Amino acid sequence: MARVLHDLRLGGGLILQVDGRAVGSVRWLGHDYEPAVWHIVRMGVLPAFRGAGLSQHLLEAVIHHALASGVNQLRLAVHSNQSRLIDLYSTFGFELMPELDGDHADAAEAGRAIMGQTLGR
Repeated sequence: MARVLHDLRLGGGLILQVDGRAVGSVRWLGHDYEPAVWHIVRMGVLPAFRGAGLSQHLLEAVIHHALASGVNQLRLAVHSNQSRLIDLYSTFGFELMPELDGDHADAAEAGRAIMGQTLGR
């Protein structure tokens, strides 16, 4: 819970509801020295609701919110062996950014890569 509060204080989050029930969420943090960059740090859907494409709604929502907030780039870390997630993020314009792998805390974990999307192109 402390991590969630930390992320919300220093970044933000959105909750996805289905029939009034919270079934997924996404959280982000602002970049320390690049104010127009957000790092998506957590995104997930409850197990009972997975497989219905709901994570796409979360991704679309955070992209739209970032655009409305004047953010120029979104970044996230993904395990290199999760080709399905890499494909999903690629569909939304995210690209692998190997030049940033050492600069992101989430990438410090073995096997993680950074993906990014430049907004407003």
